Amino acid sequence: MGLSICTRNTYPKGMIAYHGLSDWWLTLTEQQRKSFRKMCEYTSGCLPDDMDITDYVLMGLRASRTRYQFLADLASWTTENNLKIALIEWAITETIEARDDIELHFTYMIAWKHYKRLTKDDLTYADTLIDYLQKDMALYDYFVKFCKAGGLGRNAPVPRYPAFKELAFICERLGRYQDALDVVNDAMARNVNEGSSWERRKTKLEKKVKD
Repeated sequence: MGLSICTRNTYPKGMIAYHGLSDWWLTLTEQQRKSFRKMCEYTSGCLPDDMDITDYVLMGLRASRTRYQFLADLASWTTENNLKIALIEWAITETIEARDDIELHFTYMIAWKHYKRLTKDDLTYADTLIDYLQKDMALYDYFVKFCKAGGLGRNAPVPRYPAFKELAFICERLGRYQDALDVVNDAMARNVNEGSSWERRKTKLEKKVKD
C-alpha cells in the first residue's frame, strides 16, 4: 500500500529531506508538491517519488546536486510568481554564501528571465530586471576565464552570454538609448559572444541617440 497524502506531508524523504527543506516543503499545498514532483521527472530524469517519498539511500546519484543548485531547480520548475521569486532569492543567497560564481551566473539567468517575462506586460518590474542583468554581467569575465580553463569541458567553446543583449534591449525599450549604446559598446570591447551583430545594433542606437 502506498503512503497516504497525510503521511507524505508529515514525513518528507527524498531530495527534500536530504537538502534539509522539510519544514519549507510542509508549507506547500499538496497541489504544489505534486507539480514539483512532475517537473522533477520531466526535467531531470528523476522519479516523481524521488522528490519527497523515496529514501535517499535508494536514490543513488539522483540527489547529487548541492542544496543551492536544487533551490535553483525548484525556482525554475514552478510557474507561480510569488513562489518562484521567493525560491530565486533563496537560491541566490545560498549560492553567494557558497561563493560559487559559476552557479550564481546560471541562477541570475533564472532570475532575469523571469523578470523579463513579467516586464513584457508590466514595466514596473524593469528596475529589478536591470538589477539582475547587471549582476549577471559582473560575472562575465570570471565566467570566460572559467570556460577557457576547461571548466565546461576540454575544448568547449565559451557559451553565449545574453545578459548584455537583454540589458541593451530593456534600456532601449525604456527610451534610455545612451544607456543601451553604452552596454553595446561595452559588450563589443569585451568580445561578448551574443550570437548576432553588435555592429548593427550599435548603428541603430547611435541614430536614436542623435534623433
